[in-house]
Amino acid sequence: MVKNFPFWWKQSIYAVCFIFGSCSISAQVNAENGATSVALSSADLFLINPWTVNTNPALLGKLDFRSLGVSYYSPYQINELSSRNIVLSAPFKNSGIGLSLAQFGYEKYREDKWNLSYGQNFGERFSMGVQVNYLKTSILEPYGSHGSFSFNMALFTKLSQQIELAAMAINPTNSKKDTEGKESYPQKFQLGINYLPLDQLSVILKLEKEHFHPLQIAAAIRYLTPKKVDLNIGYADELSSFSFGIGIPLKSFKFDISSTYSYQLGFTPAISLAFESFRKKQKSEKN
Repeated sequence: MVKNFPFWWKQSIYAVCFIFGSCSISAQVNAENGATSVALSSADLFLINPWTVNTNPALLGKLDFRSLGVSYYSPYQINELSSRNIVLSAPFKNSGIGLSLAQFGYEKYREDKWNLSYGQNFGERFSMGVQVNYLKTSILEPYGSHGSFSFNMALFTKLSQQIELAAMAINPTNSKKDTEGKESYPQKFQLGINYLPLDQLSVILKLEKEHFHPLQIAAAIRYLTPKKVDLNIGYADELSSFSFGIGIPLKSFKFDISSTYSYQLGFTPAISLAFESFRKKQKSEKN
């Protein structure tokens, strides 16, 4: 694994991340989406959990609880490439709102991201969402820091009891990282399909196209056991990486642990802890 590689190899990885931003919050796999997203290799457009605020704001109105979540992600077990995230979300009658705070990097290169998301249901089968982001990049002097705003758009539709579709456009306004406007935050379009052969089983396919990059494909399988334990596996073609994870309910808490594995660089662990409360009354309770 990377931690056993020579010093010059680790320094080379840092240089690549610094120059090209390939490990930034906006480009890094699941840096702000929680451990379940890591377990699914980013095939996360259909997740309904505290990190829905980032994975697909269109689904915020389908949450039935208020929540607080924290997560930690450490690519290839290198602390300088780690990210931290905290999310808050609250549902209303046919809508939901969420807030996310994320940080990537260390003292010499750091990215901070604040997200405010809103989702609205239009009946049982269709919903839309929007996310407003403030992104700040800080680099050791003399470079300084620069902040900019961007937004994302998302939608969800249920075609049948077994087929769901979702899509998300990330940074369509091409917001810039630097004051000179030479480097942009990633522009992406994501499209996903979710097949549910059983109520407890999901088979997910996600396509992602980033500007100036080839199409990326991720696939995942989710299974919810009778005791509400999540079992997740995934595969992403970008680095031929596999992923896996488990989510364990603990009364009002949910603990997730997961990892990706790349043949070249080894394991990338992630952990999340969420507190969920104030559940809405079910329809049967309202009548």
